[in-house]
Amino acid sequence: MRQPTVDPFPALEVLDCQTCFPFTTPVVLEGGQSHLRVLKLRMDTTLFGIMESNGLLRSSSYKKLEIISLGWAERSAFGRQEHSERMLLKSFEVGAQTQVLYANRLTIPDFDVVLPKIQFTNTLRVLDFQETALTIAQAVELLSGFPKLREASLFLREAPGDRSKRMPTPEEVAQFNKRFIDCQSSVMFLDICKTQFTNSRRSGEYIVMMTDVMPSITRVRIKCSTRTRSSRVRNGIKFALQRSIYKNKRVQDVQFAADE
Repeated sequence: MRQPTVDPFPALEVLDCQTCFPFTTPVVLEGGQSHLRVLKLRMDTTLFGIMESNGLLRSSSYKKLEIISLGWAERSAFGRQEHSERMLLKSFEVGAQTQVLYANRLTIPDFDVVLPKIQFTNTLRVLDFQETALTIAQAVELLSGFPKLREASLFLREAPGDRSKRMPTPEEVAQFNKRFIDCQSSVMFLDICKTQFTNSRRSGEYIVMMTDVMPSITRVRIKCSTRTRSSRVRNGIKFALQRSIYKNKRVQDVQFAADE
């Protein structure tokens, strides 16, 4: 019979391990289930397996958790694609009662497979997805699944196999709008931290296209890796807003800005 866990840090509220987990056993996690408010772990596949087998990645695991951040440590990069889907789903499960969730270093080859499995909640206020690439359709579906979400950070990319350099046609924009005509997103503040399109103009076009179907958004901030890159994407947004398909649309009232 397993002996009861002795909590080594009964007053611990924040556990932030951004390199490697410094303990040889999960005792600090087991003991912290009643009092941890912030849990940030970058782990290898061994620790991930231990946490799963010990019931430390369930929705009821941490009674007072407010912020959750799970991801891979650099040294365990080999395990990312194979296990990242499970890691992401466990992040949402553990974070069922949290207000802030970060997805760190999680490569999801086919996010459409993951979306139906995500545990959407009424408590999440902030979602940081800047290291996991999404198409604009996937982003809209993800963000609109959380009814009280207010802030989000995203990494946007082309649809798989699409390497076109042209801008979306009015027909394509209309089709996208029709698909998400009933979008109920509550997100007000959106950060675009990375884009992966064939050019900056196209990045701007798709950001506007996405923002247009999410009427709750009031501010979009471009925060790419360099000031020059952010500025180019912001210019792409300016060009997009000049198109007749967006004339007199609500998206014209959104504040678009690039980090200086």
